[in-house]
Amino acid sequence: MTRDGLMGRGKSLPWRWPEDLAHFKRLTKGHVCIMGRLTFESLCEQFGGPLKQRENVVVSREAKGGNQGELRDGGRWFASLEAALAWAGPVETQRAEAAGLAPEVFLLGGAQLFRSALTTLRPAPDALVVTWVPDVPIQPGDTVFPFRPPEEWLLREHRAARRWTSADGQLEFVVYERAR
Repeated sequence: MTRDGLMGRGKSLPWRWPEDLAHFKRLTKGHVCIMGRLTFESLCEQFGGPLKQRENVVVSREAKGGNQGELRDGGRWFASLEAALAWAGPVETQRAEAAGLAPEVFLLGGAQLFRSALTTLRPAPDALVVTWVPDVPIQPGDTVFPFRPPEEWLLREHRAARRWTSADGQLEFVVYERAR
């Protein structure tokens, strides 16, 4: 997202930087990725189907299937974020241990899912993984991240992109963790 929180336009990103997509793939590969219906649909359109080598979990009011979710369109659908997380936690722990990875569940968006996770979810997320993109007017957007990291979030990791830089700025990959 930009420093102003811009993160989307319609059903896509307002930019296309391969290093950002490669970073996202490295980070989420082998893990459970929870997203809203519109985000799932946009990823399927952009990549020709659900994200490969990840467990695609979709939160939608249209979902059925109770606490195991409904298998549909290459994803597991749940009616609430809480139900998706209740299912994903044990599944991710088992998958990660089998693959020798640390268990992590990723919330991919969109704005409504992020808002819910950051304002009402208990326990609240313990980390924010952000790619800061330069505030360049590449294309207008209509989806904004609903949150600015206040003092309760501390910068844990920072890495500047190696392959993408311009006079307008540089991609920055950061991780914030909740202050204890």
